[in-house]
Amino acid sequence: MEWTAASCRILAKLVLEGKICVDGVAHYLSYTVKLSCLAQRYVWVTVLLYDREYCRAQANYNFPWGSDVPHLISVRLVHRNDRIPGGGKSEKKDSFQLKQASGSARYQKPYPCNLFNTEGTCKYGCNCRFTHECNKCKGPHPGCEHPK
Repeated sequence: MEWTAASCRILAKLVLEGKICVDGVAHYLSYTVKLSCLAQRYVWVTVLLYDREYCRAQANYNFPWGSDVPHLISVRLVHRNDRIPGGGKSEKKDSFQLKQASGSARYQKPYPCNLFNTEGTCKYGCNCRFTHECNKCKGPHPGCEHPK
């Protein structure tokens, strides 16, 4: 609910500042509905990360709100089925879900490490909660070294 309220405030500000036209309002509202639907299928923390990346991409490329960005869904969103069996919504384990594998629990790392991908190294090393793989192709190299 907090996200929806914040989204409405952002929309009002965009309209008042003339940064979004009347036609754009419908696109923005369709994006808001889309995120609500994603929140029903995916872990909320990953939906928020998707939203952050989507907003950055929209600001950079100025595509219409509500446009599909398939790369973000495959890289960022973690399906709710990957949650801990019996884990309640109140538990704060959404961002790093434990998953059963061969009878023992292990951490599922849902998305790539930003430090690794932007700087080429991560100060957390093996203890990092994120995957150390390319955020563009999931290869063993950082995104900043991705072949052009």
